[in-house]
Amino acid sequence: MKRKRYIEPLWPLSIMFGILLCFCWAIFVVAIIVLPSVKEYIILISIACVCLLCTIWFITILPRLVSTLIVKNNCIIWHCPFRKTIKMSVEDCEYVGLEDSSQYVYFRYRTQAAVYDALSRGDEMVYIYFSKTPFPKKYTHKAAAAPCKEGFIKFAYSDKLCLELLEVLPAGKTSALRAFYNRMQAADRVNKLKQQNKKKRKSKK
Repeated sequence: MKRKRYIEPLWPLSIMFGILLCFCWAIFVVAIIVLPSVKEYIILISIACVCLLCTIWFITILPRLVSTLIVKNNCIIWHCPFRKTIKMSVEDCEYVGLEDSSQYVYFRYRTQAAVYDALSRGDEMVYIYFSKTPFPKKYTHKAAAAPCKEGFIKFAYSDKLCLELLEVLPAGKTSALRAFYNRMQAADRVNKLKQQNKKKRKSKK
């Protein structure tokens, strides 16, 4: 089977943050040229600290923005800039499941009911995880904060990825994935019916 690569759905944000970082460093360089006075070093130090903190923060959140997942028929590989590549064989994936990040991801809907009524279906805060041990309890509802490491990989849910995993992983390990996928498809059908009913009501008016 040809390997398939998936990328985190938030990758456009990484471009925006990268542009902002470049802008911050450009301001710092301009400040060095324009403010050469010793008395103005405090301003330069302040700008440098802001740029450095933004850079560190950007590197910290990279796994949630630009990490990629490669699915093969015998293994799963996780890549991210400035992070160690993690490879897990299908046999090592003792625990395969889903965990949400409703308590960690801000500015998003917190309840599934609200999500179904909105543009999304409830999967924008859900992560699929592959682990040799049970999912750590301290990251319950905070899946976005769980770091990928040897023996543990987590990645944002998508229908395409889920279907791929249902083909690759043994049937005994995919019950949670299949149940959630079916739930999302049911949500799609409900939303589609709602949209059709709205169009019918508008047409009658």
